[in-house]
Amino acid sequence: MTARNVLLGTLAALTMTISITALASTVTIVDYNLSHPTGKLGHSHVYGAPGRELTISGYRTNIMPDFLAGTWDIGRHHNATNLYGKYKPNEPGETGLGMNSDPNKNEHEIWDYPGSHYQFGFLVMDLSHLEANTSLRDFQLGIQSAQAPNELYTVWGSTYSDPWSATLLDTGVGGQHGESGLFSVPDFYRYRYIWVGAEIKPGSDANHSDVLVDSVLTFNNAPPPPVPEPSTFALLGSGLLSAGFSLRKRFGKR
Repeated sequence: MTARNVLLGTLAALTMTISITALASTVTIVDYNLSHPTGKLGHSHVYGAPGRELTISGYRTNIMPDFLAGTWDIGRHHNATNLYGKYKPNEPGETGLGMNSDPNKNEHEIWDYPGSHYQFGFLVMDLSHLEANTSLRDFQLGIQSAQAPNELYTVWGSTYSDPWSATLLDTGVGGQHGESGLFSVPDFYRYRYIWVGAEIKPGSDANHSDVLVDSVLTFNNAPPPPVPEPSTFALLGSGLLSAGFSLRKRFGKR
């Protein structure tokens, strides 16, 4: 067998190993559609099939988040409030899950509104029914109606069943039409509850911030690009070394 054939055979074996590893991983996707029902909802609403229920609840508070510390310590200073399924045809970025008591009249969104009876409204997602499936390590959500540059969304993680305290996981603004697009929530699996809130961009002259949770949420265990095992690298290295040595001997004789 020529050195060229040895080299090609080694590379083919490596390619086959990586392909089999990728195909052996089964992708599990759990989607939630928040577009129905629409209009005024109760304090909590359950989405999803039995066994994978996702309960989302609405709350409001006057306690400000501490963004420097990355914490939101509300304690007992919160009040339950109703959700609102918002739908506006032909208006991108204005459809999703919000709140009925938004002080910005008729907006029905998650809010930061200084001077109102409750300055902040936020949603709490209960992920406890997904905890049994520990392979779901990617949670993607989207934000609507976050009009750049002054309306920010905030995402928090909490271990408390009653909204007591949370840790900041992410914050940002929407893009075109105020839509963020789906993004992965960092380290969500460390928490049983995910909060979504709004914030006025610091230093801006805006008097409120209103955002919505997009109508689609998705959890999955999509694997990262497969990384060859050390033994595979060793196989490749020994094959290339053997091929190189053979080529050296072959050309050295000429």
